[in-house]
Amino acid sequence: MTIFTRLTDWLSGLIEPFAIADGPPPQVLWPFIKWCLSGTWPVMILAAVLSGIAGLMEVAAAWFLGALIDTTTLPVEAYFSNHSLLILTY
Repeated sequence: MTIFTRLTDWLSGLIEPFAIADGPPPQVLWPFIKWCLSGTWPVMILAAVLSGIAGLMEVAAAWFLGALIDTTTLPVEAYFSNHSLLILTY
């Protein structure tokens, strides 16, 4: 069994696709959305948290790359000795 198969089996077990509905669907939008997503809230929250973490990592990478580029405006003499830690961490 490959890791991809195990991952998809685990993911497919997080939401019960054939769960019994709690009555008929509401006629108002927000109660209808709540009714539709009733069994998926833990997965939706996990996806939102992971998406937020990925977004923060992208912002941090862009900021760090900007800081690294800003250091190149300084004189060339002793650039690598002054900024070697910054260059190595990127």
